[in-house]
Amino acid sequence: MRLKTFNARTMSDVMTRVRTEMGPDAIIVSIDQNDKSGVRVTAAAEGGGYGGGGGSETGTHTVSIPGADGAAGDLTARTEFGTTERYYDTAELTAIFSHHGVPYELAARLQEAATANDAASLVEALALALETVIPVSPMALAQETPIMLVGAPGVGKSITCAKLAAEARLNGKTVRLISSDAVKSGGIEQLGRLADLMQIELVLALDEASLRHAAAKAREEADLTLIDTTGTNPFNIEELHDLARLVRASQAEPVALMAAGLDPQDAADVSEVFASMGARRLIVTRLDTARRFASVLSAARAGPLALAGVSRSPYVADGVETPSYMALARLLAALPFSAYPDKKPERIA
Repeated sequence: MRLKTFNARTMSDVMTRVRTEMGPDAIIVSIDQNDKSGVRVTAAAEGGGYGGGGGSETGTHTVSIPGADGAAGDLTARTEFGTTERYYDTAELTAIFSHHGVPYELAARLQEAATANDAASLVEALALALETVIPVSPMALAQETPIMLVGAPGVGKSITCAKLAAEARLNGKTVRLISSDAVKSGGIEQLGRLADLMQIELVLALDEASLRHAAAKAREEADLTLIDTTGTNPFNIEELHDLARLVRASQAEPVALMAAGLDPQDAADVSEVFASMGARRLIVTRLDTARRFASVLSAARAGPLALAGVSRSPYVADGVETPSYMALARLLAALPFSAYPDKKPERIA
């Protein structure tokens, strides 16, 4: 095993040097990135791995040449044995997993799945790998069973309720909003103002009996019923018992909310707790305030919880985005500053 350190201004430049000097099978050992020195990558290669140019492992092959329009679908070539020539290497996958802090076991599984398929581009390979480990189950505009949004304090349950309600209303669905949040200061007032703007009735149900009645009535009258809840500490057994009683009383489907940017192991622990409460789906919020997303993968994997939606802003008009494997792959592959190699982050005084 031979080690070498590379320095460059951008991740793209340093990865090009790694591929050129150490070959496509080089292993990224560490990545250091800052606005002064750029990017420093330490890579390792087995034996005489230096100077490798890469290429097909199946024998004689045609050279991979990008298409004239640069489209990802054109970045392929066929070997004489019929397999697809990759236009990326495993070091790029390793760099992505390292940057986001993906746990070793999950990263290894994703890398194995990515390199086992015939995808030509990095994003396509990553999307196909994600499909093997993370389920996706988008939120519907209408369903008979009420939806109860559950999660820790501050993850955005009230705003997400409003976003889902607004989208359903825009698509001609009847919506009922129920709030059982008697703890958060101003929580009911905030959701009430949003409900008034959307001309949706907001029902207060602050105990089990009133929640049972409100949910049963809404089930008969509305296409979609959304229940906002008090923030629940997933590590407080009393708060979990209170939440469990509300879930049983409403006969709702609990959908877990989690803010992006958590430690991956913490995210996995929280996911397992809410899965034990009956949650089968996950909405990830505050993607705009995070730059590392291993927690999204860990949470979905640990529950397991199917990814039901993502939210990138605190504004109702922006909505909850329908998740897709390609969109998640692009999110993971977009390492900071790589899209603007000549732009340095602004310093805030």
